[in-house]
Amino acid sequence: MDQFFAEGVKGRIGLHMTSYRRPGRWDNEGRSWITIDGNELINMPLDVEWARYRVDLYQPELGREFEQNSRLGQNRLKAAVVAYQKLSIDDIVASEDSVVRALGMLDRRVGKRRLAKMEVADQPLLVKYLYLFRCSIEGVRVTLPDDAQTLKGQLARAHRPPSKTSDPGELGEEDREADEPAVDPADVKLASASKHNLAALIPRMHSDQVEESEPRTDVARLLLGAFRTVPDRDALRDLLLQVEAETDLLESYEYAAGIVALASRPDAWLRPVTTWKAKSHNDGKQFASLARHLYAAFEVPRFMDRVWFTGGTREQDWFRHIGAGKNIRTSEGLPIAMNKRIAHHFLQAPDNYSVEAAFRWGQVASLDGDPGLADALRETRLVRDFRDDPFWLSVIRFFVDNPMLDRAHVNPIIDYIWNQRYEPVIVFVERGVAEERPPEQPNFTMRGRTAEALLRAVDVWHGRLGREQPGGDLRWRKSAVPDFVQQEGSAEGKEMRVWRIRELVSSKELVAEGRQQGHCVASYVRSCHQGKCSIWTLELQTFEGVEKRVTIEVGLPQGEVRQVRGARNRRASREEMQVVRNWASQNGVTVANYV
Repeated sequence: MDQFFAEGVKGRIGLHMTSYRRPGRWDNEGRSWITIDGNELINMPLDVEWARYRVDLYQPELGREFEQNSRLGQNRLKAAVVAYQKLSIDDIVASEDSVVRALGMLDRRVGKRRLAKMEVADQPLLVKYLYLFRCSIEGVRVTLPDDAQTLKGQLARAHRPPSKTSDPGELGEEDREADEPAVDPADVKLASASKHNLAALIPRMHSDQVEESEPRTDVARLLLGAFRTVPDRDALRDLLLQVEAETDLLESYEYAAGIVALASRPDAWLRPVTTWKAKSHNDGKQFASLARHLYAAFEVPRFMDRVWFTGGTREQDWFRHIGAGKNIRTSEGLPIAMNKRIAHHFLQAPDNYSVEAAFRWGQVASLDGDPGLADALRETRLVRDFRDDPFWLSVIRFFVDNPMLDRAHVNPIIDYIWNQRYEPVIVFVERGVAEERPPEQPNFTMRGRTAEALLRAVDVWHGRLGREQPGGDLRWRKSAVPDFVQQEGSAEGKEMRVWRIRELVSSKELVAEGRQQGHCVASYVRSCHQGKCSIWTLELQTFEGVEKRVTIEVGLPQGEVRQVRGARNRRASREEMQVVRNWASQNGVTVANYV
């Protein structure tokens, strides 16, 4: 969650959850809690009724009644965090889940102006408290709701940091100067991030009336430099004034730099900048709308917005190319060869991808690979270097053909292959004398390679580098998700079948599973031992005996089924997937939509 929090919030808010089972007990125990500066703000103990009904998913009416008349349960925080990852900020602020709304008060995408306009009088206390906490950090002065003064019996008072106004529990009248009246949120005046009246400063910059030493902030200095380098000073002035009038984007150096980049080709603007209006409070959506107003007549994927912050003129030309309704395949300077399938999937890449990562997403998806592989490739050098792309496409195809290979091995395998193909070898031929020799395997190919052999080669290479120590048999603690039994048919009809899903909790069990199924599930040993995922086996018992059907990977701690594979990496049948879904829904586990 930390990635969503405003800078002043990071490091001060803690989200915690624990779950355990006592010896001799069938049910789990545990709790969730939220801290501010290490001090507990709210305790959310395990509530059996809440877990039983799973009200957020199945009985929303009961859920709302339950929330009004009972304490928050342990699973609410986990459910809120999982849901949060997939929601826009507008959906978060309007969410029916009060915990999601409360976390939204801390989100960096909620700016000062939006905070000042919020009405929280009718919100639950947790929402009010975190709202006031955020306002104190941002310097937004608001009138306190009466019940937020003490938060009696429901929220503990957070630790009071050194700053006078940093504790929202202490923002009452006693903290205001004696002659300072209470301020209505609608009338809050925000301190400009630039400490300048930009609306007055921008025309002076345009007319060369600002001295080099006058700007006192990075944003002001950036804008002054831009006026001296852009091709059309009038266009930059009009753009900045419109943005300043409509948004708070110029309070951010990053967005200010992006807006300057939008002024690089005013001759290509499709619409007058003065007709653009902000229709959202979200900074990202405001910028996206502005970029499309200027350069797009057709839909452009959101991940392309990054070209205005981190890209050069080539990448920005790709944005304009797509915005003109042209096929990305006909753009100049593409780093990979794109067929129709790759081009189609490139445009479907997630919003949080970089443009370079979107190229890899397109390649993976065109080969029917899963999003988990594309995510793993984002952490590798393949999104920074596109040399020998036909060869690296064969590497990606290898990963697609081995879906049960733990994605944690993707980066180490790519590093190993890169070293073998490209890195020269330094060899000492005598004391104090070394010479550089060619790479060990400059013609390295994927032809005939198996996952097991490749992993052994990586281990040997790591051993030479001193990166890893050889490991022995490992065991790990069982996850909080219970095993599962589903019976079908009847004994009388002699047609009874029993499906069982059980967790594998040792390296020996993973190795045996991989040998029986003919896939690479043994590569998950370290990830299971570190608590990053759990591996399960689905078996079918009949009169003839027990038949192993599929292997299941569950990502932790989010509790999401990410892979279901049978012998030699075959996909699960409809019948097998139904059993998996029954187990998942009974235990609060989600199933990824690509499985």
